[in-house]
Amino acid sequence: MRPTEAWALLSEGPARTMRTCLQLSDGSGLMALKGGASGMGEIALCLPQGLLLPELHTSWAGLNMGEFRRTSDPETLYLTLGPQDAYRHVFTLLCEDLMETLARARNSLDVQELTFSHLSLWSGFLQQQGGEPDARTVRGLYGELRFLEDLLVPAVGWRTALQAWTGPTGAPNDVVLPGVRVEVKTTTPEDQMAVISSLEQLDPPGQDGLWLAQALMHPDPEGETLADLLIRLKASAHAVACAGLLQARVDQTGVSPDTRMCHQLICWQLHRADSETFPRLLRQNLLPGIRQCTYRIDLAGYQGVRPDSDQLRLALRNAGMEFIS
Repeated sequence: MRPTEAWALLSEGPARTMRTCLQLSDGSGLMALKGGASGMGEIALCLPQGLLLPELHTSWAGLNMGEFRRTSDPETLYLTLGPQDAYRHVFTLLCEDLMETLARARNSLDVQELTFSHLSLWSGFLQQQGGEPDARTVRGLYGELRFLEDLLVPAVGWRTALQAWTGPTGAPNDVVLPGVRVEVKTTTPEDQMAVISSLEQLDPPGQDGLWLAQALMHPDPEGETLADLLIRLKASAHAVACAGLLQARVDQTGVSPDTRMCHQLICWQLHRADSETFPRLLRQNLLPGIRQCTYRIDLAGYQGVRPDSDQLRLALRNAGMEFIS
């Protein structure tokens, strides 16, 4: 049972109510809580005494952390994670993602290592955004929105597309559906370097099919601004009562659509990022002890077979049907 499902069954109140969501190894577990410090939904790692890594006491951006023991079981420590008010819209996705990650744990030490690594990844995305976004950030959001318009929405519809679009919340991949993950990278013909911000981005947990969608664009004074694109998308989403959800997801990015930068999309270039020939770093090939790294891939130099857009649309359509069912 996932945290979101458990929270729906638990009662409100000042006292913590618990339901185990995921039983791990060596007496560890991941639980859903209601009440307590958060008053709403929070999760707790159930850990045998003496196994807690000091790093897990770190104050993570966007999260309230604490711990408690029950008088009936004083040997077990419960490490709690709850959202600060500004991050409730992100916390559910973090919990779902953490649950999927911890399902791979083999023992309690694994649980702690994976939790530390995962919170390290998410903490960067939970940092408050400030200042004027740079051109690369604006261009990247434009590319993600064009991916919604050109490929994702035609394949699965607006509501499923907005549920699958996890990019604004800082999840490892921009689009996640059952059996399909898509990472959207926006480049220019002159600079086709794709920045890979974490190992999870191109080496995610599970066996989902992994695609990289490259939007080739260049600045064009006669092109389209981010604000113009958003107006068009909101009109389309409004027809199926999804305009408010679209606006909320865009607001999460922290990028203002009132920009004068103009863009022209030249074409989409698609890559199977899970191909053996695609140049990505795999955790299994790295030296022990490496938890995170950032690297760049020169997509202009990749000579592998590129699938066409119809193949990706079919994969998205099939995944969307499974998502709905």
